[in-house]
Amino acid sequence: MVLVAAFFSLPADSSGRASLQRLKTGVDWIGLSIISADLAILSYVLAAITTSASLSARRPFDIALLSIALLLIPSFILWMRHQESHNHPAIIPNSLWRRTGFTSVCIATFLTWAMFNALAFFATLLMQKIQHISALQTSLRFLPLVIFSVSANIVAGYLVDKVAASMLAFGATTLSAITPLLLAILRPEWAYWAAIFPAMCLVPLSSDLLFNVSNLVITATFPANEQALAGGVFSTVSQLGSSIGLAITAAIASSVTSAAAGDGKEMNQDAMLKGYRAAFWTCLAAAIVSCVVSTVGLRGSGKVGLKRE
Repeated sequence: MVLVAAFFSLPADSSGRASLQRLKTGVDWIGLSIISADLAILSYVLAAITTSASLSARRPFDIALLSIALLLIPSFILWMRHQESHNHPAIIPNSLWRRTGFTSVCIATFLTWAMFNALAFFATLLMQKIQHISALQTSLRFLPLVIFSVSANIVAGYLVDKVAASMLAFGATTLSAITPLLLAILRPEWAYWAAIFPAMCLVPLSSDLLFNVSNLVITATFPANEQALAGGVFSTVSQLGSSIGLAITAAIASSVTSAAAGDGKEMNQDAMLKGYRAAFWTCLAAAIVSCVVSTVGLRGSGKVGLKRE
C-alpha cells in the first residue's frame, strides 16, 4: 500500500534513464547489504537467546551466527570509512557520529526505548502471573501511561524553547528512572496505587520528551540535505532499542528464573518474581546511563526549540 501511494503521490523524475543510473551508482549497495545482514542475523540470535535463556555449547549454530554478526559491525565501519575517504556514497557515514548532540540522543533514545518496551512487557507479566489480574484489568491499569504520554508530548512542545535541552533530558530521564525502581521493589500484595500507578505515570516521560528534543537537535545540528539521513538513522536506532532491549531483559529474566527454580523443578511464583525483578534492575541501569549520556551530550545544545534565522 505504501509503494502504491508513493507511486501516485511522489513527484515524477524528469531525468528518465538517469534515475536508473543514480540508483546503480548513487546507493551504497555493499554497505546496505552488510548492515541488513548484520541486523537480520542479530535479530535471529537475540530471539534464540530469549527462548533458550542463554547461548550454550549445545547450540553452536547460534554462537557462530552471533560471531558473524559481531564481526560485521567493524566491517561496516571500515567500509563506511572507505566510502567517505573516496567520496563515494555511504549509507551511514562515520562523520554522522562526530556530532556529539546527535550521538548522545541516539544512545539515550536506544536505552530509553529498550527500557520502555521491557518495562511494559514485564509489568504485564507481573500483574497477570504474580498478582493474578485478568487481561482486561491489566489493560485498564495501563491507561495512565497513555494519558501521561499524550500530556508529555504537549508539555514538551511548550518547554523546548524555554528550557535547555540538557535540563529537559535530565528531568525526564530521572523521573522515568523511578519506574523500574518502583517495580523492582514492589511486593505482590501492594495495592495498584502504591507502585504500579506512579510507575505507569512516569515511564513515558523520557521516551516522549527525548523523541521531541532529538528531532529538534537533528534539525539544528545538520544541514537540510543531511536531515533526512540523520532522522532515518535516529528512527532505526529507536526501533533497535525496542527489540534488543526486550530480548536482553527477557534472557536475563529467564536465566534468573531458571537459576532460582533449580534443576528439575517447576517454575514457581517466587522464581518468576526474581526473574522479573532482575529485568527491572536492568532497566534501571539503562535509565541511569540514558540520563547521564543525554544530560552530558546535550549540555552545549541550549534551547533547541528556538527559531533560527
